Amino acid sequence: MDSGKVFEDICNAYAGAVCRTDRSLILQGDSLELMAKLPDHSISLILTDPP
Repeated sequence: MDSGKVFEDICNAYAGAVCRTDRSLILQGDSLELMAKLPDHSISLILTDPP
């Protein structure tokens, strides 16, 4: 699996990302809705900051 292609696909699916760099994407919203759009085996880290 080409990680660059997967990252571009994810970026395209989340056009309203809060922040994007060449290697990361920060999203804000309902985590269940956001994660439902992610391709299987495409994420190496999910960081949350619950209250």
